Amino acid sequence: MQGKPLDDCLRCEYRRVCVDKLSPGRIYRVVKVRPRRIVCPIHEGGGVVAEVVLDDVEAAVDTRVAVEGAVIAFSPQLCEEVECPSRELCQPQGLVEGDRCKILRVGERISCPMNRSLVKVVLRLLS
Repeated sequence: MQGKPLDDCLRCEYRRVCVDKLSPGRIYRVVKVRPRRIVCPIHEGGGVVAEVVLDDVEAAVDTRVAVEGAVIAFSPQLCEEVECPSRELCQPQGLVEGDRCKILRVGERISCPMNRSLVKVVLRLLS
């Protein structure tokens, strides 16, 4: 969910089970779509009832903390290299500084123009 809910959402009768269940800036994955449709003021043709969960996020972390199963405080890799092909891993959407995350998988090393020792991981946000 990006940003704040629209004004129409704030007045909607389904708000409590829709946008109030989502956190701005997080990424969600649909796990089940139900056959029920609802009247939605912002979606032509109405909305669909779906179950969502927070999605896992690919990110770059320092190789010293990249241990499968470890719980870490996420820290984005800040740099000024706007053309870096790993920028989306270093500053991934869906996570913010200090988020408690579990490392689900450790992947390949990342070539860093700042000479940092980084590796690609899959993180799950912990509540």
